[in-house]
Parts: sequence; C-alpha cells; structure tokens
Amino acid sequence: MPVAQFDLAFLPESIAPWVADFAERMQCPPEFVAVPAMVALGAVLGRKLAVRPQRKTDWAEVPNLWGCIVGRPGMLKNPAMAEALKPLHRLEKTAREAHASAQAAHTRELELFKLKSDAARDAARKALRRCPAASLPDDLIEPEPPKARRYVVNDTSYEALGEILADNPHGVLAFRDEFVSLLKGLDGEEHVAARASF
Repeated sequence: MPVAQFDLAFLPESIAPWVADFAERMQCPPEFVAVPAMVALGAVLGRKLAVRPQRKTDWAEVPNLWGCIVGRPGMLKNPAMAEALKPLHRLEKTAREAHASAQAAHTRELELFKLKSDAARDAARKALRRCPAASLPDDLIEPEPPKARRYVVNDTSYEALGEILADNPHGVLAFRDEFVSLLKGLDGEEHVAARASF
C-alpha cells in the first residue's frame, strides 16, 4: 500500500513556508523537515500546553510527541533533521551559556555565604561568652545551585533522562539518530524498566 503524500496544510502557517523552502532547496521530502520541526515545537511547548477532553472536569492531558522519519540511505534525512532542529539547538546553546553565567554567580554567592556564616559563628562564640542564650542569626540561607535548562538530550538512558526531567518539568526533546538501536536496546529482559519508561 503506498504512503499518502504529505500535505503542507498539515503544518502551522508560521512554519509551512520554511519547511517547503528548505525541502525544495535540499530536494528532499517535506516530511523529513516537517516531522522533526513539529516534534521540536512540541518539546519547547512541553507541559505548558494541555488538552482538556471534557468541558466540565479539570482532566487535562499533556501530549508526548513521537516523531520518526524513514527513508533509504542518501535521502538527506540527517541534513533535513539538522535544519529542523537548528532553532532548538540555538535555545540549548543560549541556555547553556545562561547556566554557566548563573553557575559563576552561584559560586560567588556561595563564597559570600560561607564568609557570612564564619563571621556569624565567630560573633555567636563571642556572644555566648557574655550571654548563654545567644544564637546564630536565622537569616543565613545557603544559596541553591542553579538548575540547567535543557531542550535536547541525545541517546540518553531513561535514568539520566529522569534526572534531567526533574530539573526541567516542562520537558525536553529526547533525540535518537538511529531509532532501531533504541528498539533493539529495549528488547532485552534486563531493560524492562526502560521499556516501560519509554
């Protein structure tokens, strides 16, 4: 049975011309760009958007988008996917830079906290000599380390993905270049938990 022709009308108007243009220039099927582009959009929206199937209840479902493109070798799947994921990789790079900056600021805040803590301990020791009811100040709170915002993870285990998702509750795009390797990896009995997770 032949596969139905991809229709650009399936796409949001904001990206359809871009998909058509790139597919025309690369001479590849438009779905090779459209599928990863839609999944990338879904990854950015993440849990910020939900479907509410019933009007009178608060039941909401957050969709997980799965995308897969299939084609023979040499059909330009990888360049098409790379183009579709470029905006997501730019967001990932910006987030990495922001995290590095936040990490540097956190290091300075942590050093200041330690200095304040040491000074407060010294002051409390001196105060205890004069008054046994003296105590440490309550306003010293250790600064929390910044959480890394992630948009894309590559070939990750389900355990590592769980840790990344703990810091990124809106979700991420879990990218696999070879889908068959994921399926074969999930086949074994020792991967029951991973199979259930995926």
